[in-house]
Amino acid sequence: MSSSDTTTPITDLSKTYWKLMELRPTYPGAPLIKIDRGWRERNPPSGPAADLFKQHLAGVASILDVGAGDRLWESVFERMGIGARYVTADPELRHHHDYGDFLSVNDTFDAICMLELLEHLPLELGLAFLQHAVDLLKPGGVLVIGTPNAHHPHQVWSADVTHVRPWPSHDLWALCVVAGLEGIEVYRQALTSKRRRFTIPLQIALGRLMGFDPAYGLLLFAHKPGARSTETG
Repeated sequence: MSSSDTTTPITDLSKTYWKLMELRPTYPGAPLIKIDRGWRERNPPSGPAADLFKQHLAGVASILDVGAGDRLWESVFERMGIGARYVTADPELRHHHDYGDFLSVNDTFDAICMLELLEHLPLELGLAFLQHAVDLLKPGGVLVIGTPNAHHPHQVWSADVTHVRPWPSHDLWALCVVAGLEGIEVYRQALTSKRRRFTIPLQIALGRLMGFDPAYGLLLFAHKPGARSTETG
C-alpha cells in the first residue's frame, strides 16, 4: 500500500482498525538484533542498535525527543557523532524541556524519537501522539520508536508499574503504513552478554515451541515521503 492510498488519520479507530486487519498478513516480520545492556554508555556507543541509529539519523539537522525524561539521549546522540539540534518534549519538571505538551508543538523536525514512551499511554492518546509525530516530520524525516516487545513473556508488565499497554510489532508497523510512512523497519532486541550468548539460541527455540519471544524490546524506524531539506537548524 502506498502513502497516496492512506489518507485516513490513524486516530480514526472506526476506519483504522479494518486497515490494520488488512495489513497484518503482509507484515514482513522483525529481525533479531543482539545488544549489550550498556551499549549507550560506551564512548562511542556501539553495536547493532547504534549502527541503526547512525544509519537512519545520518545528516538530520533536528531531533525532537518526545518523553525525553532525563535527556539521556542527548549525550548518546552526541557520542554517536549525530550533530543534530536536540529538542525535547516532556511534561515532567525535574529536567529542562523545550516543550511541556507534545500535542501543542507546531514546529517541524527532521527526526522525532519516542523511546520507551508509547507503553505509558492509553491507546487513543498513543495514536494521537503517533499521528502528531507524522504531521510534524519534515519531508524525508524519520520517526524512531522504541517500546517493549508485546510477545516477550513478561517484559511489558514487569519492567515498570506505569506501563499501560503493549504495542505489538505488527500493529506498530501497520499503523506507520496507514499513516503514509515508508521504508519501515522493525527490529526485535535481545539483551546479550558473554554468559547469555550461549543461552539465547535455546531461548529462541523454546520461544517458538511455547509461543513467546525472548527479545525484550522493539526498535522501529520509518520515513516520511519526500526529499529531506539540506538546510540546517
